[in-house]
Amino acid sequence: MRFDLTTCVWGPWHLDIMGQIMLPTLLAPGNLPALAKQYDVRYRISTTHTGKARIQALPVFQKLAAGATIDMVVDTDEERPDPIHHVNWYHKAVQDARERGALCAFVPPDVAWANGTFEHMGSVMAAGKLGTAMPYLRVISETCSSEMAVMAKSMNGTLSIPPGELVRLGLRHLHPLTAAAMAHGRHGRPSLEMLWRVPGEGLLLRHMVRELFSFDPQHVTLTHLWYAGTGCTGNDIHIVRDSDEMMMLSFAPLLKDIPIYIPDHSVDAMDIARSSLHPWNDSPLNGEFPRHHIRLHHGPVTESRWRRVERCSDIEFKKTMVMRDVMRVWSALKDEGCSRTARLISLALQCAPLARRWPLDTLVSAFVPLDIGFPEIPSALIRDTGAATLMTWILNHVAAGTAQLTAGQSLTMLGGKVHRIVEDSGGTFINSSRIVRCVDVSPHRVYLVDKPLVLS
Repeated sequence: MRFDLTTCVWGPWHLDIMGQIMLPTLLAPGNLPALAKQYDVRYRISTTHTGKARIQALPVFQKLAAGATIDMVVDTDEERPDPIHHVNWYHKAVQDARERGALCAFVPPDVAWANGTFEHMGSVMAAGKLGTAMPYLRVISETCSSEMAVMAKSMNGTLSIPPGELVRLGLRHLHPLTAAAMAHGRHGRPSLEMLWRVPGEGLLLRHMVRELFSFDPQHVTLTHLWYAGTGCTGNDIHIVRDSDEMMMLSFAPLLKDIPIYIPDHSVDAMDIARSSLHPWNDSPLNGEFPRHHIRLHHGPVTESRWRRVERCSDIEFKKTMVMRDVMRVWSALKDEGCSRTARLISLALQCAPLARRWPLDTLVSAFVPLDIGFPEIPSALIRDTGAATLMTWILNHVAAGTAQLTAGQSLTMLGGKVHRIVEDSGGTFINSSRIVRCVDVSPHRVYLVDKPLVLS
């Protein structure tokens, strides 16, 4: 079976990290050498003319060539191509792997691999999974690369680091970009993930989505940013849940992405839900990834400690997943002429416990009044003291577990009200509110009605 590894590298900084750290860790016994025992490995390196010369001059290049067929690709005459160019390089490599009938794995130039990562990945793919997704920590390149370069020299060019030790290195050189995703941290950033400290043992990670590390391009179609797209389900993707299995560090300069930090704002459920709905991040498996606890640890785990932190993360990520669901409904309402109800839902998400009361993993039917039949929001719904009233009003417009409506059917709303479906020559009604049309917000159904089911 063929396996294509692909790296895209262009700038001097990436070339330095690649030569000093990435390739030495790739050559650890449990990585490329182990993968080459399982597969016919081709290593495709897309770079510039200068990059090609520098890579071929590396002391580790001969070791690299002994473990895989090296394919150096230069498809630009620019010595400093626009960074977006590497996205096209990776997608071209996927296309080539598909045509060759090969499996594919992305090997970024600016990372460090834990020993055993590629061996485990190869075994998972051989067992029939269509893809793998692995965790990583962002580290400060100025400090971490220096320490690891010294380690590489002492190991004669091959850098074999056990997963636990790599996590320990990651924590020692943790980048502010990673720290800004910590639960209850002082500062935040737009994020698809949240981290919790497990004192003395590591970090618990939860995320809404993750780029695929390896995949079968014959079956899996990637999104623009390499998330799992069409052709697979959650059961087809192996989501790594323990750093002992697969782990890497990602290097970034200390001052990288300074403008995106949000001072004095801890990342919260709404931040993550909102980020996950960005078109570049909204993948078909965004409902699967957040269900997993991912342990990044640097030694034996104390089960009671991790379970306690996992329970805290469950509360936050249930809220995140519900907020994502409700925000999808909110977005559909704005597009359908229901701005007043959309405003109330937004208010309830931020000021009332709507996320706690909204059912998770349950199809819901929402009955939403069009603005034309809802000319004024009752003041009781938006007063500071009206959170309970607002919640009840919203929930009395939502029923759980209803896929189709039939005449004579009685629906018990989440707020407790019972409404009846009626059909006559004037159309289909829920109580006295006429159903105008249905909007699909898969898996949910939003029915637009000509007036509210209840007023308060």
